[in-house]
Amino acid sequence: MEKQQDINVLVFEKDREIINMILPLLKKKGYDNINTCLHKKEIKGILGEKTYGLAVIGEIDGYNSPFDALKDIIMMSPMTSVILISDLSEREVHEKAEGYGIIGHVKRTIPPDDIFLLLEQFEKILAVIPPSME
Repeated sequence: MEKQQDINVLVFEKDREIINMILPLLKKKGYDNINTCLHKKEIKGILGEKTYGLAVIGEIDGYNSPFDALKDIIMMSPMTSVILISDLSEREVHEKAEGYGIIGHVKRTIPPDDIFLLLEQFEKILAVIPPSME
């Protein structure tokens, strides 16, 4: 199993305040290899640079919604696990993200307990992935 510090994390979000709330939470859980993406035109280049184990997807310039970004990101990097940032209800997120295998979502206020819970779920998933699949 990979250690958190070995996992590349990509935060897709245009709002610097939200990025500044997420980064310390990821670092507190041991994730050190974190990149950010603010605009759609950056995505292909960033995803082509290295493999990302986790993506945190919010609102990105160039997309109408996080769900549009989710579709593109999963097409380019299908093995990346995803946490969505959205103020939609659980039901709406489930309907719009169905089939994309997201871990879950957090509100745009980024409640620490919620993001920590999703990170724990991600870590459990990693624990069962054979090394050849990573």
